Amino acid sequence: MEILKKSGYQLITANKRKFTYEELSEILPSCVGVIAGTELYDKNILSQATALKVISRIGIGLDNVDLEYANDKEIAVEITRTDLSESVAELTVSMILSLYKNLDKNMTNVRNRTFKKVPGRMLSGKVVGIVGLGRIGKSTLHILNGFNCSFLAHDIVYDDDFVNAHNIETVSLEEIFIQSDIICFHLSYIPEMHHLIGKDLFQKCNKSPIIVNTSRGQIIDETALINALDKQLISGAALDVFEKEPYNGPLCEREDVFLTPHIASFTKEIRERMEIEAVNNLLNNL
Repeated sequence: MEILKKSGYQLITANKRKFTYEELSEILPSCVGVIAGTELYDKNILSQATALKVISRIGIGLDNVDLEYANDKEIAVEITRTDLSESVAELTVSMILSLYKNLDKNMTNVRNRTFKKVPGRMLSGKVVGIVGLGRIGKSTLHILNGFNCSFLAHDIVYDDDFVNAHNIETVSLEEIFIQSDIICFHLSYIPEMHHLIGKDLFQKCNKSPIIVNTSRGQIIDETALINALDKQLISGAALDVFEKEPYNGPLCEREDVFLTPHIASFTKEIRERMEIEAVNNLLNNL
């Protein structure tokens, strides 16, 4: 904000939240640049932004921006290159441990002064299925290596040197669900992956795994997820992302899920670097 204030541009802010679609419709026509989060910049919104020159995204995902239309209108689109992998991996492993050790339930019991103990499970020796073995998937595996886990992975392409060095078995997506005790998702999102994880895959679960999603909410069919929890096809879920955010759905009422408000990269160190980079990307393009 200090850099932006010194730049001389008039600033419109959303008070530490993301703009709604309706707010963007009102604001964008007068803007030459925008620092974007995960709010939607579709053809309809961008067609109204006649003065817009730059969209500077905080983060790397661009599934919320109509890139083809932006290109047609000569609107520059930038992303940040700050490496988020360690931050996201740390949250992923924290979520696994929170579910396995029932941390929220045990803390609630102490706060309620009952001192009732809810037993946990050992992470050591478990089979972890990683869907998406890019930078974040690799960082997650590095941390989990210290817990004596074994690893399955599914991706479109593989880093063979990494796979061989860490004794990873590469398998189909179906085999991830059949064999894993823990399944983590680290995928980029494209429309073809909408509800990639649904009823058919949950029915293949043999070991009642836990599901951890810190990538994109749209990849999981939330109705199918709830059904899988009800039928104990999976024993728990930890979600940092949701199909619609802010999330206010039925998962909030369940004790077998662990929910966080899209905080995987929301660490002081990472956020500061990303925001400064996004501001500089915006100003350099303008």
